[in-house]
Amino acid sequence: MNRLQPLMMLIVTATCPLGALAEASFNPSSSTTRQDLLRTGRKAYITGDLAAAITAYETAAQLAPQQADIWYDLGCLHALQDQREAAQRSWERAHALNSRHAPTLDALAQLASLRGDQALAQEYYRAALAIAPRDAKTLRHFAQLLLRLEAYDRAALVLQESLALEPQDLEARYWLGVALLRTGAQDLARLELERVTQRDPRHASAWNSLGVAYTRGADFEKAAQAFERARTLEPTRADSLSNQGLLAARQKRWAEARTAWQQALSLDPHFEPAARNLQLLEAAARAGTP
Repeated sequence: MNRLQPLMMLIVTATCPLGALAEASFNPSSSTTRQDLLRTGRKAYITGDLAAAITAYETAAQLAPQQADIWYDLGCLHALQDQREAAQRSWERAHALNSRHAPTLDALAQLASLRGDQALAQEYYRAALAIAPRDAKTLRHFAQLLLRLEAYDRAALVLQESLALEPQDLEARYWLGVALLRTGAQDLARLELERVTQRDPRHASAWNSLGVAYTRGADFEKAAQAFERARTLEPTRADSLSNQGLLAARQKRWAEARTAWQQALSLDPHFEPAARNLQLLEAAARAGTP
């Protein structure tokens, strides 16, 4: 089985839709108001000081424990620090305070999927989309879950719906290309992925998947260029190397295929597609084929 760009969980995006920036640095005192803390947290977030932003928001949440929006934003900040348990606690608190806040449901769905609980993730997405059926990003995230569940046709439909709402969303267009590849519609996939690489020439994942589309369409020269572009942008990509091996094998360049798969495994010893293809190649060599 050809290996496309691995389906990766989205990092939950922090929106933190707060007010004007505070000019003073954070130094909580008894006179510090909730809004002061939120402005300070927003400023720290913008400047990349996530630890300070979390401290400000945690204090604000203590001052206003019934404010669901504060707990939601605090969860986003924890997620950006990859503090998943803290993010979940904050989002669960936000959900308990406001069960109809669709972004919180979306965020909880992503965490559930990360834990491997795809059934719970689907429940959260159904609830989120019942509240905000035209939220393009939630639709995109739901489609990524469907891809993990190998519901490729449905994922493509959901992504098309997302793009109808937000046509400039390159990530949705990229995942649509991946979904179409999975359904076998490589010509349509190629068109979508070419659009992504034209608008964002540094999108390594799109170049990698575009190389797969070209390989399936027997356009081997363009496939080689696409895989090389992906590797130039991200030199440690095991999947692009593995796909280069598949491209070489399609052209019966067995030594080149073997080298590519060996190099892929040197980058990621647990990269199963390269290991499997290498085993098949070695077995064929022992049997006198290829």
